[in-house]
Order: sequence, then C-alpha cells, then structure tokens
Amino acid sequence: MTHATKGMSDRDLDIKVAELVMGFDRLNARIDPMNRNGEPQYYMGYPHGHDFAPNYSTDIASAMLVVEKMFADGWAFTLGRQIEDDKPLGYYGYDAGFWGGNPRRGAYAEREDASPAKAICLAALAALSTVKEQAG
Repeated sequence: MTHATKGMSDRDLDIKVAELVMGFDRLNARIDPMNRNGEPQYYMGYPHGHDFAPNYSTDIASAMLVVEKMFADGWAFTLGRQIEDDKPLGYYGYDAGFWGGNPRRGAYAEREDASPAKAICLAALAALSTVKEQAG
C-alpha cells in the first residue's frame, strides 16, 4: 500500500480514486447528511448531475470503471489471483497492475489485496503516483 493510502478507510479510498483517477472535482462536492455504514457520503460532480461517489474499492463493477478510465488514459492492466503459502489457508490474494507506454514508458505499479476491487484502486493510485514521481 502506498504511503498516501496507508490506514485510509475504504470510503476515503473511494473518494481519492474519484478525484485522482476519475477526475471528479471535490470542490464541487458536498457532504450528504445521510450516512451509510457510519460514514458521510460525498456527492461528486458527475457529467450527468450529482450522485454518490461509487464504492470503487469494495464493488468490482465500480472498480472496472477505474480500469476503463485507465485504459482510456493509455494504461494497460493485469489482474491475477494467487494462493500464498505464507498466508492462512483459504487466502487468495489479488495482484492488480497498471503499466504505461508512451509517454509513460516504464511507468508501472502493482498492488495486492484480498479484494480485487481494492487491489485495482490501490494499483491505479500507485501508477499515477509513479508518473508524478517520474515527471519530477
């Protein structure tokens, strides 16, 4: 997990993905007084009006929207599932990775999580962070 996402709740991760990967503007967001799972809900400025920021990190269908956005931005994607000997019996880890061609030649990030959706979100944020670091 990258330093920027360490200890972050799933909902905060969803909002970070909405802002940094999907390009939603938090300045146009507002907090809904209704809570879901004890956490405030943020409305993001979608092209078709306001809606809840999707649960990218916990819903695989929403996480695939992240993959589609990264594809549209020129990234390639891989997702693998593995059984790890050093983990408890029945643990299946998911490795998600994004890598870029021109102009992102050499940009690559991979992250692992027990949830494929969360692995996708973490990898997307890490990939964008890698590009930022390469740019200086």
